[in-house]
Amino acid sequence: MGTAPTITTQPLARTIASGETAGLSVVATGTAPLTYQWYIGISGDTAQPVAGATSASFSPVVTGTTSYWVRVTNAAGAASSTTAVITIASAPTITTQPLPKTINSGQTASLSVVATGTAPLTYQWYSGTSGTTTQP
Repeated sequence: MGTAPTITTQPLARTIASGETAGLSVVATGTAPLTYQWYIGISGDTAQPVAGATSASFSPVVTGTTSYWVRVTNAAGAASSTTAVITIASAPTITTQPLPKTINSGQTASLSVVATGTAPLTYQWYSGTSGTTTQP
């Protein structure tokens, strides 16, 4: 009869840009042949099999946050992976613009901005007209 499948490397959750390919993979051991079926949803929910996703790796194009998992089977049994959530990153948006300041020559101007988006956000200040990036 052989050895039932065991998943030794689970699919990993990731954050990607909308429309980007989410490379998912699993490593399993057990008596060959092993068969694979990927599903949308939480692990154990077989309501949404992904057509054609029947190998150890799977690369869906994702446009919204989606959960995936895989079931590995052979003649001796089955093993279900954990759920891998593919999250779509949100682009940064400035919600509070920096305010103009009038200061005397030699004084320090304190500027601030508030932004939202998928962390980590990084900031780079420039001098000049908005959109000009020649003088960081």
